[in-house]
Amino acid sequence: DDQTAAAIREAMNAARMGRIPEAVNIGERALASGGDSGALNAMLGTLHCQTGNLEAGIRHLRAARELQPSDTVIAANLATALAQKGDYHAALAELPDEIARTDQTMRLQRIRAYLAQHADDFQTAIPIYEAIVEAAPDDWETWNNLGNARRLAGDVDGGLAALERAMGLNSGSGPVRLNYATTLAAAGRADDAEDQLRRMAEDFPAEPRPLRELHALMKGFGRDEAALEAIEEAVRRAPSDAELLMALAAHRLSMLQNEAAEAEYRRVLDVKPHHDLAFLGLAAVFEL
Repeated sequence: DDQTAAAIREAMNAARMGRIPEAVNIGERALASGGDSGALNAMLGTLHCQTGNLEAGIRHLRAARELQPSDTVIAANLATALAQKGDYHAALAELPDEIARTDQTMRLQRIRAYLAQHADDFQTAIPIYEAIVEAAPDDWETWNNLGNARRLAGDVDGGLAALERAMGLNSGSGPVRLNYATTLAAAGRADDAEDQLRRMAEDFPAEPRPLRELHALMKGFGRDEAALEAIEEAVRRAPSDAELLMALAAHRLSMLQNEAAEAEYRRVLDVKPHHDLAFLGLAAVFEL
């Protein structure tokens, strides 16, 4: 109706100029005046989500979804808002297959697969990823996601095959290389995994993640000195990362380097003064 259309135009103009609270007020007044509930709730939900007010955004988007259950934009926005809250199961339920498959670009299927993977619903995620790479065989990001989903579902060989395809398409991607190395380790190819992680650490000299993974790999094989070198370098690259500092402290403690372990636990408390595990680590140091 004309009233709703005018309110939406006015609100969108305000939002484009950065006056989102004003846009919200315009939408709420139009809604209270009997404007189109579906359209106005959809707009208000989106505006609230843009300001970070997810609770209000989800409330409005749910109202819009009830009124327009087949609207793909409302479904996608509601699912995205729920995912931002970390409620991936609810987000997946709001973007069912019958809606996602109406989008010929497969954008909604990508969102649905992402939600399913984060909800640990790999039986849903994997077929969607497989359909996407069948339609777009050069989509390295989806090959990467497929590899992760297969590995997490227990299909390590299938995950490795997908990640090898992703590596072939984009070997310069840090996340792909890290996932590939992690999956090599899961497949029992420890030497190949170590080689990949060391090369990645050289290629990304400011990035601590390959060294964190290298530390875990070396520690798992009882190579304590190599593991210590890896986690020390990771901490050098990210000296304010409390979890890396905790890993270094715990590793020193396991090697009975008590004074050094104490110093590392105190560094954790400098970064996070109320880190409970750091206090427990200090207690363990004093007991030895």
